[in-house]
Amino acid sequence: MRSKSEVQYYKMKNEKSNGNVTIDSDGNDRQQKFIDDVENLAKGLTLQQAYEKIGGFTYFHYWASSLFVWGFSTGGLLFYALSMLEKTPRYLCYYDDGTTYECEADKTFCKDPSIKYKIDWNYDSSLHNWVETLDLTCESSAKIGLIGSIYFAGWAVAAVFLPRLSDIFGRKWVYFYSMLFHGLMYLGVILSHNLNLTIVFMGFFGFCSLGRASVGYLYMQELTPIKQQTIIGTILQIMNGLVTVLIALYFLYVSKHWEGFQIFGCATNFLIVVSIIFLPESPKYLISKKRYEDARNSLRIIARFNRHQGEVNFKFDREVLDELSSSKVNQTYSVDASLDKQGKLAQNTEDAIKNTQVGCNQMQSYSTKDDQVEPLILKVEEIKEEQQLNGSLKDLIKIRRHMINLIIMVTIWIGSSFNYYLINFQLKYIKGDFFVNTITASLTEVPAYILSGILYQKLGIRIVLVSCFIISLVGGIFLLIFSNYTDVIPVFILLARFGVSATFSICYLANATIFPTIFAGTAFGICNIFAKMATIISPMLAEVDPPVPMTVFCIVSGSAAVLSLFIQTTPKKVEKPKDNESGKIESDCKTVE
Repeated sequence: MRSKSEVQYYKMKNEKSNGNVTIDSDGNDRQQKFIDDVENLAKGLTLQQAYEKIGGFTYFHYWASSLFVWGFSTGGLLFYALSMLEKTPRYLCYYDDGTTYECEADKTFCKDPSIKYKIDWNYDSSLHNWVETLDLTCESSAKIGLIGSIYFAGWAVAAVFLPRLSDIFGRKWVYFYSMLFHGLMYLGVILSHNLNLTIVFMGFFGFCSLGRASVGYLYMQELTPIKQQTIIGTILQIMNGLVTVLIALYFLYVSKHWEGFQIFGCATNFLIVVSIIFLPESPKYLISKKRYEDARNSLRIIARFNRHQGEVNFKFDREVLDELSSSKVNQTYSVDASLDKQGKLAQNTEDAIKNTQVGCNQMQSYSTKDDQVEPLILKVEEIKEEQQLNGSLKDLIKIRRHMINLIIMVTIWIGSSFNYYLINFQLKYIKGDFFVNTITASLTEVPAYILSGILYQKLGIRIVLVSCFIISLVGGIFLLIFSNYTDVIPVFILLARFGVSATFSICYLANATIFPTIFAGTAFGICNIFAKMATIISPMLAEVDPPVPMTVFCIVSGSAAVLSLFIQTTPKKVEKPKDNESGKIESDCKTVE
């Protein structure tokens, strides 16, 4: 809520208005109306202030954040386990004299069924997995690879529908049904003993994963106060990165049978589905739809969780501005930006909205030392911009800033997703124990997520994205230059993975903040369509002879780094105000769209 001192500030300045502001014959009355409007606007709360009023980040957010973080990770419990679920065991083939030797299935008994063999279950990486359950021993690598590819295909198809539905019908129920069917497909994968059926289930599992990840992430961020959004988003990515570590530790120290861990993941999936019923709809989404009373009802649910005793009957800043905009159609007050040649105010809605910008030109005629004026001007400009939006797809191109950001974010998502999975395929060149290498590579992501989250909060989107893409670019260049030095290849792979993992985390954070709420889900979906389509290509490109894979990796990283410089996070002024001889600021209050 605006402070009394701030309102008094406007009163004082209005009383001291000079030749820069024109007052007609009824100037005193209209001047008072101007002051009253500022006082009315000061009564509205931002969503952040509303959260603070009902307890801030406390009991509700502890529970809800934990729910979203684990919900995001449930898909990884299955998908990130694919490399272990499909890993072939150690085969021992028999000589005629009864002795054994290590052999490869596709080169021995799959070609010649007369060759006898056994599985060395004493070997650490010989697991009871899908090779046994789905009979993958002699199956073609192309069909086995289809299990993962169909997951990405399902994700890409869902990106066309689910995020858009979340912008139309709300976050809660799209997330609820996504998690519900996600759990059912998860259960189908566990129960299936047929490869073709498993492939079908994995396709739908990928479809539902889009709702779990993208819609769920957006829903989580909108329910979280602004100050904690980066922290919670970073914790989510860290947990998601540690899932692979948990899977490896399970197979190393708990059991070699795959079913136990996956049953645990599926069961927690359904627990989350039940919990979602008790979540409120996103207040931020409801405010963007001008459903202000529904937004207050959502905050009342949060207030009860937080044990807040007071009433939730305040108005939101956007709500107040909407009321002022409609009430000003037949009212007049005088500032230099709104007078026509005869000294009469134009009677139309557009001018009324301009008048509610608290006398933009008038405020800019004040001393340069009055820094508290600028945030209010920018806030009103931002609200006015969002008032032009109705949630249609045309909104994405109506305002030039959002169209540019969308094009840039699509490219950044492609670069992050494509490079992330491409560099993961390079892990096969790291010598040593399979599980140790998997754990080491996954733990590399944790400091990447932490550092990127801290820098994102301190330095902003542009600097962090550029820096992280440059790190991955450096790792890729070193891999090209020192490709024959096998001893240092693991270091460069981990360096490249560090950079691209950080950009992946920033993509989620940025997408949830730089686009208006009314079509944030749609923007998420468009980015994911292109990202997952590109990701489908990465496994095939990884098998092309060097240096093609890492050359493409470097080109994509460099291009994304350059484009990141042009992201626009807030409306910008056309001209920076300049001081005149009297110490006043004179400039037009215009916004770049």
